[in-house]
Amino acid sequence: MWATFQTHQIIASFVSVNFQSHPFIVTEISLFMVRERVDAKEVLDLGAKCKKAEESANKATAEVKRLLESHNDLKRKHDALQSDFKLVKAKVK
Repeated sequence: MWATFQTHQIIASFVSVNFQSHPFIVTEISLFMVRERVDAKEVLDLGAKCKKAEESANKATAEVKRLLESHNDLKRKHDALQSDFKLVKAKVK
């Protein structure tokens, strides 16, 4: 709680020296937020959701592949029937 009250003074010291940014600080702040500010259960839940989404995506990809193969098979059959029909039609004339 004390650190929260000191925030304005610390930020004022950064502003006074025209500090912009540094990659190390960004990394440390991000790590701090993950470790200290985010509940571990939320991180685990998010990981589980990501895994579930990945599994769903893999299932959907497999289903699309199966449907595409089925579509191609039906198209080949349709083209074969159409060519047979043209042959029969040509013989009738």
